[in-house]
Amino acid sequence: MGIRGLIFGCAALVLVIGRASGAPADAHLDRLILQERYSEAFGESVSALKVGLREKGHRDPRTLAALYRVGMIAHLAGDQRTAEDVLGAVLVAQREVLPPNDPAIVETLITRGRAARYRNERVLARKCYDEAALELDANLDAPRSLRGQLLQAEADYWRGLDLAKSIAAYRAALAIRRAGGGRADFAAVDNLTWLAWTLNRAGEREEAVRLAIQAKRQLEDLGLSSHSLRATLDNILADNLAIQGRLAEAAPLFRATAEIAERTRRKQPGGYSRRGFPLDGNEPLALDALSRGQWEEAWTVIQRGRAPSHVDFATLARWSRWDPVSWRAWQRTRSALKDAKRRLVTGEVRRPAWNGRSAALFVEMLELRGRGYELERRYLDAFRPRVPSLERVQALLGPKEALVGWVDANFGGELTPTTVPPRSQDWAYVLRRDRPIAWVRLWETRSAQEYRTLFDSSSNMLEMIRRAATWRRRVDPEPEFVRQMRDYTNKLITPLLADLEGIEHVVFEGRFEPYELSILPDGTAMGDRYDISYVPSALAFSLLAEEGPPRPRPASILAISGPSEPAAVSVASLVNMDETSRSQRQLRSSYRREDTPLERLPRLRYAALEAEAVGEKFDRHVVLVDPKSADGALETLADRGRLSDFTVVHVAAHTLSDSAPERCAVALGDRSTNPDDADGLLEVEDIILGWQLNADLMTLSGCETLRAAGAGRGEPLGFTPALFASGARRVLSSMWTVDDRATTILMDRFYEDYTGRFDGERLGYRGAAMPAARALREAKIYVRTLTDAKGRRPFEHPAYWAGFLLVGLP
Repeated sequence: MGIRGLIFGCAALVLVIGRASGAPADAHLDRLILQERYSEAFGESVSALKVGLREKGHRDPRTLAALYRVGMIAHLAGDQRTAEDVLGAVLVAQREVLPPNDPAIVETLITRGRAARYRNERVLARKCYDEAALELDANLDAPRSLRGQLLQAEADYWRGLDLAKSIAAYRAALAIRRAGGGRADFAAVDNLTWLAWTLNRAGEREEAVRLAIQAKRQLEDLGLSSHSLRATLDNILADNLAIQGRLAEAAPLFRATAEIAERTRRKQPGGYSRRGFPLDGNEPLALDALSRGQWEEAWTVIQRGRAPSHVDFATLARWSRWDPVSWRAWQRTRSALKDAKRRLVTGEVRRPAWNGRSAALFVEMLELRGRGYELERRYLDAFRPRVPSLERVQALLGPKEALVGWVDANFGGELTPTTVPPRSQDWAYVLRRDRPIAWVRLWETRSAQEYRTLFDSSSNMLEMIRRAATWRRRVDPEPEFVRQMRDYTNKLITPLLADLEGIEHVVFEGRFEPYELSILPDGTAMGDRYDISYVPSALAFSLLAEEGPPRPRPASILAISGPSEPAAVSVASLVNMDETSRSQRQLRSSYRREDTPLERLPRLRYAALEAEAVGEKFDRHVVLVDPKSADGALETLADRGRLSDFTVVHVAAHTLSDSAPERCAVALGDRSTNPDDADGLLEVEDIILGWQLNADLMTLSGCETLRAAGAGRGEPLGFTPALFASGARRVLSSMWTVDDRATTILMDRFYEDYTGRFDGERLGYRGAAMPAARALREAKIYVRTLTDAKGRRPFEHPAYWAGFLLVGLP
C-alpha cells in the first residue's frame, strides 16, 4: 500500500521560498508552511503581496517575489489552478523585469514544472526543467541549492517512468544538499525520504528501510514528527513488514500513517485542493481487522479513507443547515469571487495576466480565494461527519438492494508501468438490509510474478473498450473482450453471487468500472440481471440520503446542448441509416482544454436533437440549443437561483478536460457565434461558485464527464463532486468517448423510461416511470440489442452504450 504523501514529494521547496527569488525571509510564514497549514499560509502570503503592490508597484522584483510565493503556496496547498495562473503570470513578468538567468527565474521554472508534473502535464514539466537547466548552466554564480532543487524535481519526474533514473537523480540531489556538512535541514530530509520511497518501489528494500529510519530520526530532530513526511516513512517501514507477512507488526505503523494523514488533511483548503492529501493507511488496517475476524471494524476502517473528496463536497452541500452563519459569509465571498473572475478573466483562455491594469484585481481575486479557503477549511474541520454505522447504511438500502465494495491492499507498490506489487490481498463485502455484512476473500499474491499471472489475462479489458470508443469507423464485437471479461468476472464478481441471491439492484461502492459487462456463469451479462449504480463511499451515500426522499413536485427539465447541427431528423430515424452513414462515426470527444480553442471544436450532429427530444418528455421544460445564447441563458438562470426549479438538468456537449478539476468544462458555444461577453464554457468552478440545484438527476451526456480531470485513489475527479455540493442527488455521466448517434438514441430511451412516457410493457413496468437505475439498464439493453432494417445490431459493442454510469442515490 504505497503512500503518495505531500504533493508527490515537493515539500522540500518550502525551505527556499523567498530566498533565490529575493523575497524577504518571513519566519512566521515559513513556520506555517513547515506545519503544513497551507490555507493560513496562502492568506498571509496574499496579504504580503497586497502590501508590496501598494508600496512598490507591480514591476518591483520584491513584489514579483511575493507573487511567486503565493503561487508556490497554492501549489503546496493543492490548488493547482491558482498555482498555474500565478506561476505562469509571474514567469512572464520576471522575464520582463529581471536580468537573464536570474536565480528567481530558475526557481519559478522549477516550481512551475513541479506543479505541471503533479497535474500530469509532463510536456510542460519537461519544458520548464529544460529551461531551468539552461538558465543554471549560463549562470555559474547561481546558488548551488537551485541545482539540488532541479535534480530532485527531475527525480520526481522520472519516478513514474524510470526508477533507475529517478534514484540516480535523488542521490545526486542529496549529495548537493549534504555538501555543506552540519545538521541536516528539512530539504535534505525530504530528499532522503523520497529516495527511500523510490528504492522501496524498485525492490531495494534493505536500503530503503535503512534510509527511512535515518530520515525519520532526522525529522524528529527537526521537531517535525507530525509532518506528513513522517507518514510516508512509517508507510515504507510498514509496507516492508507486510511484504514479509508480518501484518500484525505493521498495523501500528499503518495506524500512525492514517492518523497523520487525517490531521494533515484537516489543515488544508477544502474542495479539490485536498486531493493532494489522501487518507492513507486505512486499507491495510482493514485487512488486519479482517485477519482477526473483526468484520464490522474492517468495514468502518475502510470507510474512513474512502473517497474523501466526494465526502468533502457532499459535506459542503449541507453547510447552510449545519453552520448558517459561516455559510452566509462563504456565500458573500463566493459571489464576490465570481464577480472578480468575470472582471479579470475574459475570453476563452481565462488565465489572468499580471500588468499595470490587472494587478490590483488579480490580488483581489487571490484575496477572495484565500478567504474562501479559510472558511471552507474551518467548516470542514468542525463538521466532518463520522462514518455511519452499518445499521444506518443498511436502513438506506431497499429490500432488494445490496451495497458491494472491496478492500484492495497492495504492498510495495501499485500496478504501474514501473512497479508490480510483490504482495497483495483482495476482499469484497456485500451489505444487505436484512443480513449481517458478508465478507469474501478473493485472492492473495505473494510475489510480483503471481500478481502478473493473476491479472495479465484481463488487465487490458477496459483499455480495449476505451480505445474502441475513439475509433471513427464502426466498432464490431470482439471475441477477445468476451474472454477477458469472463476471467475478470470470475475474480471479482462470481464469488459474490451467493450473497446477492434475491437482489435486483447492486450499488457498487468505491470503484467506478462498468460492472454490468461482467459475464455470469450462466453466460448472461450482469447488467441483464441487475440494476446497477455507484456511490463514491458509504459516507457520501449517507450524506446524499440525509434529507430523506425529496418532496413530491412536478417533474421538470432544463435541457442544454453545445453547438450542434439543426435537428433535421427524428430520433427514430437514427436507427435505420445507410451503410456509409452508419460506418462513419461522429464522436462526443474530450479535448484538452489548454490545446483546443472553441472554434476548432467540431459541431455535434445530434446534440440539439437530443436536448429537444428529452425536453419533450416533461410537461415543464426549458430547452437551450442556440450556441449564441445557451451559455448566457444558463448563467442568468444560475445568477437568479432558478436552477433549483428543475428536477432534472441535462447537458449534451463536448467536454474540455483539464488536470486541474476546476478548469474542466463543457462547450456550450463557439467563438464564431458567441457574443463578446460570453466565453461559451461551463466550467466546474462556475458550478462551485454559482449553482444551486435541487435535482433528482443531473445528466452530462458528453465524453469522459466522469473523469474529466483524471482520477485519484479511485475517485473520478471533475464534475461529479461539484454537482453533489451544488445539490444534485444523482449524476449520470460517462467514462469514455461516446458516439453521438448512439448516445442520442440511448438518452431518448432512458428518459422515456424515466418519465414513463412510452407505450407497451418493459421489464415489469406498464406505463409507469422507472427509477433512474432501472431506466438506464433498460435503455442500454435496448441500444445493445437494437436491430436495424437489415437485421444488424449496429450498437452491440460496449463502446456505444456501456460508458454511462449512474452515481449517487440508488
